[in-house]
Amino acid sequence: MDIAEARLGRPAHCHEICTVLEIEFYSPIPCGPSHAIIQNLYREDFFYADKMFNHYSTNKNGKGKETMELFSERFLRLYPGY
Repeated sequence: MDIAEARLGRPAHCHEICTVLEIEFYSPIPCGPSHAIIQNLYREDFFYADKMFNHYSTNKNGKGKETMELFSERFLRLYPGY
């Protein structure tokens, strides 16, 4: 994810992360399951995501990341007191 972000200069989209996995690490996992893995790791608070769950990052520092949040932060914001 950090490699894709460094190359793009912005938070990476799922397809861009999958492309980096395939090219840099010769990942045999197709994009579909990779998307599921990324979503699962997001729910474990390993990544930040934008409001549309399109772009992911490992940190909130930088341009275009002002609205990114962890899953737990989003859950508490949407469902306070749950």
